[in-house]
Amino acid sequence: MEFLSNPLSALIILPAAAGLALLFVSARNTTLLKNLALGASLLVFLVSLGLYLGFNPSLAAMQ
Repeated sequence: MEFLSNPLSALIILPAAAGLALLFVSARNTTLLKNLALGASLLVFLVSLGLYLGFNPSLAAMQ
């Protein structure tokens, strides 16, 4: 899973993959749907937080 080594790719792929996974959960199981959506949202937030904290504004090069 080399594409997940790039955090920007992960920020795009993770929500899409989570949305596809939620399609296969029964609509009657609302608790599981909510928990999976929350988990996916937290995972995306943590990846974006890592990007934010790793950003160095003093560098002119692409980060």
